[in-house]
Amino acid sequence: MASELRVNTLKDASGNNSVATSVVFGGSAKAWLDYNQSSNNIDGSYNVSSVSDDATGRFSYTMSNAMSNANWSMPYTSTAAVAMINSAVTSTQGKCRSRDASFNDADATQNCTCNHGDLA
Repeated sequence: MASELRVNTLKDASGNNSVATSVVFGGSAKAWLDYNQSSNNIDGSYNVSSVSDDATGRFSYTMSNAMSNANWSMPYTSTAAVAMINSAVTSTQGKCRSRDASFNDADATQNCTCNHGDLA
């Protein structure tokens, strides 16, 4: 039997650290990824179903649950000298690009990104 819990505020077990559920829903990352392109290994993720190594310094990832549209935010960091976002191409896919200090595309050992926006 399905049930529903309706609350306005969440608190930790000791009754401290309260947060409005609207903050949790609206401000939490809807997906995140820690990807080692050098070894083609996903070191950690949430709501990411697959990663594609598209070329040196370029990869794309697919989310398990779609965003409501293609207009979502995707900050990205990398162990390469320069981390760039190509685009949030669709409601289910993001593309990332990393470059070395000479601005040549380069695989990085750690690429981290997260998605902010509304899920479909």
